[in-house]
Amino acid sequence: MLSSQRLKDHPHAHRTFTGLDQAEFEKLLIHFEMAYHASRYDQHVTKKSRKRRYGAGRKPRLAPLEEKLLFILFYFKIYPLQEVMAFLFDTSQGRVNEWIHQLSIVLKMALGKA
Repeated sequence: MLSSQRLKDHPHAHRTFTGLDQAEFEKLLIHFEMAYHASRYDQHVTKKSRKRRYGAGRKPRLAPLEEKLLFILFYFKIYPLQEVMAFLFDTSQGRVNEWIHQLSIVLKMALGKA
């Protein structure tokens, strides 16, 4: 499985896969985290038609925000097939599709603030 922890040990691969070095990645991560929480709040907390509490349900594979940022940067840098992304991030193609749509919006918000 591709992870940000593995890429920290390989700076050349980190730049190849994301287009950023580790320092740039960490700087963008701060803005990405703020944008992610704002997006989650808008989509889940303020929505009136929720059937479950915020945070209920299954837990995501890409739990840490570093993994989410790596996922979306890798996708935009390499543009692999969703099946390839599913294999590399150990999930299904359908979930990859959902993450691409959700995290693209968050990345756009983060880059607007950066």
